[in-house]
Amino acid sequence: MIMNMQTAKANIRNQSQQIKEISEGLSNLGINIWLAGGWGVAGLEGRALRAYEDIDWVIVSRNIYSRP
Repeated sequence: MIMNMQTAKANIRNQSQQIKEISEGLSNLGINIWLAGGWGVAGLEGRALRAYEDIDWVIVSRNIYSRP
């Protein structure tokens, strides 16, 4: 998909806001998450290199359930 620079920047801002809201909300619930994929790399670099098609999350859990 080809998009102009203005649309790409708007998508980056929207996704950045979504990441912030989701990560803060889950953190407030005590849920540990990691950002993966393109946005994970962008976070390590401190900037988004392009608009990504999705946001990849890793939920960190010790035990979701225990077996009897």
